[in-house]
Amino acid sequence: MSQSFAGTSRLHSTYRSFVPPTTTDVSSFAWTATLLVGLLVGVVPVLALTTEFLPLVLVAAAGVVYGVVILATRTGFEGLVSAVVVFATFDVGVTLMQGPGRIPVSSLDVMAVDVVAVPLLIVFVYWIGGRVSLRSLRRPRFDGKTIAIAALSVFLVWTVLSAVVANGQSSVAPLLDTVQYLRYGLLFVLAAFVVRATNPWCVVYPLAIAVWGHLAFALAQITNRGGFGLKALGETPTVILGTFTLGDMAIPYGSYAGGFVGHSREFTIILLLCIPLSLAIAARHSWLGRLGVLGSTAAAVLVIRTADTDAGWAALLLTGVLLATAFGYAALRERSRGVAVGVLAAGVTSVVAATGLAVTVAVRASAGAVPAVPLFDTRTLAIRIEQYVVAVEVAREYPLFGLGSGNFFLVIERFGLPDLRGIHGIVFSYLAATGFVGAAAYVLGATTVLFVAFRRVLERTGPERLLWGAIVCGMVGFHAYSLWDLAHLWDAALSIFWLLMGVVVGASPQDGASECAAATPR
Repeated sequence: MSQSFAGTSRLHSTYRSFVPPTTTDVSSFAWTATLLVGLLVGVVPVLALTTEFLPLVLVAAAGVVYGVVILATRTGFEGLVSAVVVFATFDVGVTLMQGPGRIPVSSLDVMAVDVVAVPLLIVFVYWIGGRVSLRSLRRPRFDGKTIAIAALSVFLVWTVLSAVVANGQSSVAPLLDTVQYLRYGLLFVLAAFVVRATNPWCVVYPLAIAVWGHLAFALAQITNRGGFGLKALGETPTVILGTFTLGDMAIPYGSYAGGFVGHSREFTIILLLCIPLSLAIAARHSWLGRLGVLGSTAAAVLVIRTADTDAGWAALLLTGVLLATAFGYAALRERSRGVAVGVLAAGVTSVVAATGLAVTVAVRASAGAVPAVPLFDTRTLAIRIEQYVVAVEVAREYPLFGLGSGNFFLVIERFGLPDLRGIHGIVFSYLAATGFVGAAAYVLGATTVLFVAFRRVLERTGPERLLWGAIVCGMVGFHAYSLWDLAHLWDAALSIFWLLMGVVVGASPQDGASECAAATPR
């Protein structure tokens, strides 16, 4: 009888570990994320390169080990949240169906994040069902968060409707793309629920740790002068466009240094989102931790350089200037001399490192080489303007639903555009895909989220002010880059962006600042 009772008690304890905790220990989210990133970035690649095991089998085994650990330590909820955030940054999955076209951009995939996102959604459905009654439901407030949620919901619904209508060449490509956009919506909802149940840091810490893991592997790729051939884990095929010199080293630049995110330019936009978050985290730690984050910031600048993207350089400089301004403002408001020195140094590191690296490369570039630092290279301006004009023409022809997501790629040659990848600009891409309604809903939702985060910069104090300032700076960097490049094709980058938008709308007026401060990992 006693053994039966003990077994039932352990089962109940395990079950309760998946329920959102009443008090938040951020360190539980941090160490579970560190464990999973260590397995995926360290153990799995080494075994994949040195044994005959299939990479996806190793990923599954790592997931089993991770699951056993979080069950044994009664950190089911924290481990599940960390897994969703970490896997959202990995381009790991199984393709069930490829879309049409010479260069297919649409596909039906089961991603690793799906395996953990759906169970977390079930947890929240159960948790909310036990807490919400008809009497507890209140009339929603007409504020920035409500507008953002409504606008982004309209965008997702309109994307689905555009796929159903399918004005373009294919009815299959838009439907395949719709699955990915629904995945973005799921991540948005989960992030909002997590933050509502805990606090923003519980998403930010796992996200920063995951990006640090990708950054470490990207440095290994640079050292290797190319990828390791681990495509099943999310590595992109190695494409070398040229080399630049840094000191006595000749470093290749191209598509390869993207960690397990994928393309190096996709990793660039993720770094723009997450460098500010890393600096906000550093401000909560000792000087040793701050130095480590400064080192990772310099490494991120090097990785962005290897991506050979003028839009990335410009967005990095803009983000750095905004960081210096936002963090300096926060430090002066808090009248903390030590924090002011630390965050200002951190904020300008990206600008100084980018400028110094640019000058070094420019001075050492060979006379006949392609410009090594095309910060303001306008040679691609004409083709981009042509793409934007075509997007407007498509929207005028199909104003309500556009061509449907993924269809523009199939008819791009009809408009005389040479680049088969599509439109270099996320808003114009959505304009062609979903018409004026879908594009307007996206712009309204994204800008409202930015406005809500900015208001929190003015209203919060201490570490919370730094956090919201970092989110604002990262989102501005994201928008600056996405308006100029192929961000609509980057699933991992958009997943992180939607996660952060969920963090913004999920945070309550009292978002757990005191609890976070007490539970900061050291």
